[in-house]
Amino acid sequence: RVLSFDIQQSAVDQTKALLEQEGLSAQVILDSHAHMERYAQAGMVDCVVFNFGRLPGGDPHIFTRAESFVTAIGAGLRLLRPGGVMAIALYYGKENGYEERDAVLEYLKTVDDRTYTVLCCQWSNRRGEPPLPVFIWKEH
Repeated sequence: RVLSFDIQQSAVDQTKALLEQEGLSAQVILDSHAHMERYAQAGMVDCVVFNFGRLPGGDPHIFTRAESFVTAIGAGLRLLRPGGVMAIALYYGKENGYEERDAVLEYLKTVDDRTYTVLCCQWSNRRGEPPLPVFIWKEH
């Protein structure tokens, strides 16, 4: 079962159309990723994927904010089963600036290292402000 979240109706509509076009299935939910615990059971999720930033081609003034990401990451970590993984693509710069990037990186330093392994990466040969890939594994 795949759950997808977005706060923009246009993103929900685009996702549903793309899934249908590709013959794929997912539950696409018009809600914040910060509320994912309403839709899944703790300790039962194999993988959580976040795309922090904004919808490409969408309203440049609508993007994820530092206020919701901590709640969302915390919820995602609680939902992960032992051996589960979280992947984050952290877009920053331009309209959404650097506040969220800096806040995410600071928050990740506080994640319990006895339960989770956190790997933050950076691109060495990409120009501009490429997204930062982050991976978190929940220990067994």
